[in-house]
Amino acid sequence: MERKETIRSAYWFVRHIYEKTGFFTPPYETTASLKKRLKKRYATVTLGTVKSMAWFACRKGLR
Repeated sequence: MERKETIRSAYWFVRHIYEKTGFFTPPYETTASLKKRLKKRYATVTLGTVKSMAWFACRKGLR
């Protein structure tokens, strides 16, 4: 499966399954935009992805 087909099918799945169940709500973020936003608010950010899901651990404190 090509990358465009994978992305297209992932978006379909999110719109038709995750949004309707209330698991995802727009707007969606990219990994880079999420990391940038978290780094503005927290001293330490650990971020990873598994397929289309992001996970993160943040710690407040002095920079």
